[in-house]
Amino acid sequence: MSSLKRPPAHLPHDPDTDDDDQAIDPELRLRTVRTAHSAIAESINIVADARQTRRRRTFFRRRGEKERERKLEGGAPRPEGRRRNVYVNTPLPRGEVDAGGDPVVRYPRNKVRTTKYTILTFIPRNLYEQFRRIANLFFLTTVVVQLFPVFGAASGAVAVLPLAFILTATAIKDGVEDYRRGLLDEEVNNSPTTRLLLPPLHNPHLPSSTPDRPTGNPNPNLPRDGRSWVEKLLGLNRPGSVSKGVRNLRAREAKGELEGASESTLNVDARSVDVGGDTRSLASTAHSYPPPAVLDPDMRPGAAQWERTLWKKLEVGDIVLLREDEQVPADILVLATSDPDGNCYLETKNLDGETNLKLRKSLSATRGLSSAEEDVQRVRFVLDSEPPSQNLYLYHGVLRYRDFSAGAEGAYGGVRGTAGGGAEDRAEPVSINELLLRGCALRNTAWVVGLVVFTGADTKIMLNGGETPSKRSKIERETNFNVAVNFGVLLAMCVVDAIFSGLEDARTDTSARLFEQGTDPTTVYVLNALVTFVSCIIAFQNIIPISLYISIEIVKSIQAYFISQDIEMYYAGYDTPCVPKTWNISDDLGQIECAAFFH
Repeated sequence: MSSLKRPPAHLPHDPDTDDDDQAIDPELRLRTVRTAHSAIAESINIVADARQTRRRRTFFRRRGEKERERKLEGGAPRPEGRRRNVYVNTPLPRGEVDAGGDPVVRYPRNKVRTTKYTILTFIPRNLYEQFRRIANLFFLTTVVVQLFPVFGAASGAVAVLPLAFILTATAIKDGVEDYRRGLLDEEVNNSPTTRLLLPPLHNPHLPSSTPDRPTGNPNPNLPRDGRSWVEKLLGLNRPGSVSKGVRNLRAREAKGELEGASESTLNVDARSVDVGGDTRSLASTAHSYPPPAVLDPDMRPGAAQWERTLWKKLEVGDIVLLREDEQVPADILVLATSDPDGNCYLETKNLDGETNLKLRKSLSATRGLSSAEEDVQRVRFVLDSEPPSQNLYLYHGVLRYRDFSAGAEGAYGGVRGTAGGGAEDRAEPVSINELLLRGCALRNTAWVVGLVVFTGADTKIMLNGGETPSKRSKIERETNFNVAVNFGVLLAMCVVDAIFSGLEDARTDTSARLFEQGTDPTTVYVLNALVTFVSCIIAFQNIIPISLYISIEIVKSIQAYFISQDIEMYYAGYDTPCVPKTWNISDDLGQIECAAFFH
């Protein structure tokens, strides 16, 4: 084997190199080598620990953990559920409507809720979360036991008071915290945005709807009356009516009282659009592209106009107008932008923490659209979209349309084009590069016209967030362990007392048989020992402090207040203080050793 080794290469001698080597401090060279060696060793240890952790998890991991690991390794799971068709200015086919002419598939509202409780679920769920604590379970058991006089308790009703106080105080704290979270949800849901208000669409499945007098829904993806039975009973939110929140928004904008809002509340500057939806103040870009192929030349411009509305009022199939620095209210497909090449830039730091801008582009079939209502009103196509998926980096869809620019003959969803040649049915693939995700911000782009594809709980940011969990801090977990240790000590003491009490009762050579007749609860020594055991638990219950958890809750509440009042955490640019949303884990901030800031 030695004959196969390559002899060392003889490099020419460089006297300058020797001078540089002699100029280097030997101590500095040694420290540099040690630093590099320690860095390499640390990286090797980190990789080894990660491998060992993965091996341990292979025996106990669940299906959800396998899915997450597969995503991290690059294998994206296929979205579950049925694909959805989003129709724009196109009546739904017979197979997608019910007997009344309404769509069979219903989509969630764009209103989101991150609160843990509702009015009906607050008491049972809060009690469940509180009794996950070992101490609360222990004191509940002692309270139940003290209701029986055989164990020698003074008054069972008095024993209930400390536990009831602790449960009530904790429930009030959790209720206030969840109420504040609900206020933030309302602030987001009531953020303003701009939507295209279309005239009624002809629905061939309704006898009352004719091409001359259409009575169908302007958005064919929605039912004519999608209200719940409670709203119908109370006469709320009638179709076509303007809600009180929208009226207040338009009134504030008309008076110029709507200030530029903070990025944390996801508000936008709405002064560039007046109440009636006029977009003349918006600079229009003259694209060099030919007229879009999705424009139907037979559709005459009607009463369509841009209107100001709230985020929670958006529905699947709505066409929206976004401005620079506005937040994206839903998962939106880019139809056209102010850029001649159809490009726009997205800031995704609310999703993945990255501050660098992401490039998004409009579809080729709709790239030549302008922001004028007359232009956007005439688009006609169908989007074949994948089901809602939580993958932030993948999306698959197909835009199906009839190319009216080539002339049309025949029907596509009941639509006829201009004479002068046969129109062609075309399809264009849609990827994540044409999708704007909810929670992102539009940057360096004057305007974007888009189509709402996913709303509310179906958006990617909400699917990744999931249900609001009940978080437990490190102190609370350690407290449960300490309480368990104290409980073990208590059990040991009670067992010893019960054993000696049973042995003492079994003796007949004492004066107890003469002076303590009838004092035992039963005539069976084993049962008497059990009664003594429970009585000792009641007598020694102070080993487990009942005020421990309530003291921690009070400290955490005060700590959350001081965090919100900390002037060092106040951002004057948006007039926004630090808002602690989960008081239970505020003490975990002390576990943070370093924080990285990227600009």
